[in-house]
Amino acid sequence: MSAALAHRGYVLTDRGTILVQLPDDTAPGYSLYDDDQSWPGGLGVAREWTALAADDPRITDADRERLGWLLEEVAS
Repeated sequence: MSAALAHRGYVLTDRGTILVQLPDDTAPGYSLYDDDQSWPGGLGVAREWTALAADDPRITDADRERLGWLLEEVAS
């Protein structure tokens, strides 16, 4: 997947965890992130995940506090 095509935002994993997906310069072109760890291509954290809209009600305020800074860094 091209970094230009990678989703930038929250995702819901098959384990029910909210993470952030961001494009990067790894071989897959993106990684999944939590507040202190990343997984290139999502390997090791989930088999599947679903991109979420920024206003998805499954994203809690705690998720936004924990992960929002990652999206802010990319936006700036």
